[in-house]
Amino acid sequence: MIPSIAWKNIWRNRTRSLVVIVAIALGLFGGLFASAFMLGMADERVSEGIRYETPELKVEHPKFEENLEPHFCITNADQKMAELKKLPFISGVSPREVASAMVQTATTSSGITLLGVDPDKEKTVSMLYQTIWDSTTVRKNRPDIANVSQFVVDSCGEYLSDNQHIPIIIGEKLAHKLKVKVRSKLVVTMQNYDGTLTGGAFRVVGIFRTSNTQFEEGNAFVLRSDLSTLMAVPENTVSQLSLRLKSRDQLSIVNQQVTALFPKLKVVTWQESDPILGMIDGLMLLYIVAFLVIILLALGFVIVNTMLMVILERVRELGMLMAIGMSKVRVFSMIMFETVLLTTTGGVIGMMLGYGTVLITSHTGINLSSVSQGLRAMGYSPMVYPHIDISILLMVTALVLITGLVASVFPAIRALNLKPVEALRQD
Repeated sequence: MIPSIAWKNIWRNRTRSLVVIVAIALGLFGGLFASAFMLGMADERVSEGIRYETPELKVEHPKFEENLEPHFCITNADQKMAELKKLPFISGVSPREVASAMVQTATTSSGITLLGVDPDKEKTVSMLYQTIWDSTTVRKNRPDIANVSQFVVDSCGEYLSDNQHIPIIIGEKLAHKLKVKVRSKLVVTMQNYDGTLTGGAFRVVGIFRTSNTQFEEGNAFVLRSDLSTLMAVPENTVSQLSLRLKSRDQLSIVNQQVTALFPKLKVVTWQESDPILGMIDGLMLLYIVAFLVIILLALGFVIVNTMLMVILERVRELGMLMAIGMSKVRVFSMIMFETVLLTTTGGVIGMMLGYGTVLITSHTGINLSSVSQGLRAMGYSPMVYPHIDISILLMVTALVLITGLVASVFPAIRALNLKPVEALRQD
């Protein structure tokens, strides 16, 4: 009976109730969609990072990552690769030779990380080859960047292949910095296996473009055979073994399996390899919780203010109800139900609108190409696909209910403090 009376009381002043419901609905819609947008950006950043920049798992000498010295390497690489391929959750294994190098042109130079790869094997762990397109493919598959004429010119090239002569592929940012294009020559200097300086001339065969300009500027790829020859690396040794998994959810299982398989080597996950990339998920969740709490706190003040106005308008009515025998518990429950029902109604509408918008934009995406340069400088893609996890929806539902309950306490206590005799005297 009390919930029914509370629901009817809400609509005694339709305009005020509708204003509060709309305010709650818009607040939750904005909070939910903003949360989905931030999650979409974070997931896209992590996915692109794993696709192009860092493998899900890599195996290396325990001391290699400290200073990239070539003598800290993996021996019997072929045998270890064969053992890794037998593990059930691994879909690809690629050997890499890694060196800290200086790349030079006639006018400028830059420090980079030079990675020597086997093209066919590298394609099983990295999708970087998909970022090197000719102008026709760019205009067809990437309309968000098709108007960037410099990229269209520079991107005409191809990925590494074994039949090329001393090829190198570099990022668009590095190409602009060095002022080179496809078919330009670069001189690369690095430390060889015994610690002396060595170097060689490479020809640019392709220029890749990712959502991360820092990665583009700091990395270049060559054939592993060319780099091993320059560095005089012993046969059947590599700097790293990069792994791709069938599912990212199997990361911890594969990590344990590889660690047990090669106890003397170091197994590095993508979170450890790129700590900034690894902290994005947790950081975004904190942002979302803080954002939603701020929105619901603001809405809580609106609800409290509204219910206090309701009580002031109904002082005489509440006094009469208590005078004819309505218990304080029932009065308290009635005010609480009114507040909770008002909050829940607005919350359900807001969550439905927010979730519906997220479902639509998760398929169509949101194109932020107008600010793509700033996003790429931070490593984010200009295309965002918002999405929301069921855990976020449950959290929002709980927060809405808590907000309604907390906001109802003060107005309900204010109603209990009314004295029936004094309340009946008021106009």
